[in-house]
Amino acid sequence: LSDFDPQNISNIVYVISKYRFIKLIKPLSMQVIEMLVMEIIERSRNYRNGLGDFNSQHLSNIVYSIVKLKSFKEIRLIMLEVVKIIAKEIVDRSNNDRNSLDRFNSQEIANLVWSFSKLCLMNNKLFPFVKNALKVFIEQILTRKFVGFNSQEISNICWAFANLNNKNKELYLLVATE
Repeated sequence: LSDFDPQNISNIVYVISKYRFIKLIKPLSMQVIEMLVMEIIERSRNYRNGLGDFNSQHLSNIVYSIVKLKSFKEIRLIMLEVVKIIAKEIVDRSNNDRNSLDRFNSQEIANLVWSFSKLCLMNNKLFPFVKNALKVFIEQILTRKFVGFNSQEISNICWAFANLNNKNKELYLLVATE
């Protein structure tokens, strides 16, 4: 797996999440996901730049796919570990370079916000690990003023923050003007 680039890893995780209900492949799929997740964890700890080779689309696809793989209960803990690592990666990128989040398009932001929220609803112990990433995305959304966001993305973001009981008035005023 060390030869796989981030695109390969995120694509495989995504494809398995799309076909997760096919009973014949579920045991094999779970093994593959477990190996890929362990590879992501390994890279985050041992590579010089952590997950720096993973772009915004890779990160978004992986977290979104983990939500869809919720039926893989046997490996849930290591999947949640990857979510924590990705949330930290987003915050670190923001802290190191404020413009780094400009590389996240509206769909990636909406998918990550929705996915983080959905995962927190499934496991409330995850919230402390993703709250700073969510704050970073609120700042990004307020800066962009939803320019480039479609109605589905805005709706998903509103749903996510409402379900997390986020009471950011600026965000909701921005939505009201859309």
